[in-house]
Amino acid sequence: MKKFILVDDQCNAADQQHIEAGKYHMGDGSSLDKSVAAIMESGDNSPILAMLNYPGAIDESMKMFLLHVWDLEDAGYSIVKEVEMPAITSHHKLAFAIKAVGAIYDFPAYKAWADGWANGEARNLESVKAIEKQVEDEIAELVNTEEVAYSMGLDLDVEEVGKKKAQFERAKLVFHAAEATLSSQVDQVDENIGQVFNGIEEFVDSESLSTISDEVIRVA
Repeated sequence: MKKFILVDDQCNAADQQHIEAGKYHMGDGSSLDKSVAAIMESGDNSPILAMLNYPGAIDESMKMFLLHVWDLEDAGYSIVKEVEMPAITSHHKLAFAIKAVGAIYDFPAYKAWADGWANGEARNLESVKAIEKQVEDEIAELVNTEEVAYSMGLDLDVEEVGKKKAQFERAKLVFHAAEATLSSQVDQVDENIGQVFNGIEEFVDSESLSTISDEVIRVA
């Protein structure tokens, strides 16, 4: 199990968990055990997410640690090492968000737009507005399906419909971030993308997020 965490120059995480680089035996109840366990819960699955989710300002004095833990619930060991903090731009963040949402659900129109944005063919306001309209139509159709089912007493998988609506709403946040990118509103980009990744692990597994993150950094 791997997690990334940002720490300050005193090696304290945002929630004041203290961690230092090294290899440690686990399971003796030490304060380090508790810190590692807490970080494995609160840490992120990719360096981009670690930077996106950090609650404060990030400066050059900070460090990024990678924690790799084996047998966390029983006696085991952990490796904590400092890794280079990637130079993450708004472009990286948006590319990550676009790919992550694309991994959530099978909606061909979104995937076509995402490919077009990546290669530059659809990197314009008109294309963003067009795909946003298609997603709005999909949401409206789901709402209509709910209303018809309720009014006629038909069986409906409420959980599945709710999941689809949540996925489409997350896609809309990507479009808002893309629009903000086109108008150079960096703060708005970060806000929208932060919302994209809020609770995204409910829809896409951590290993996939890590793979997407590595791909974005490598390609960019």
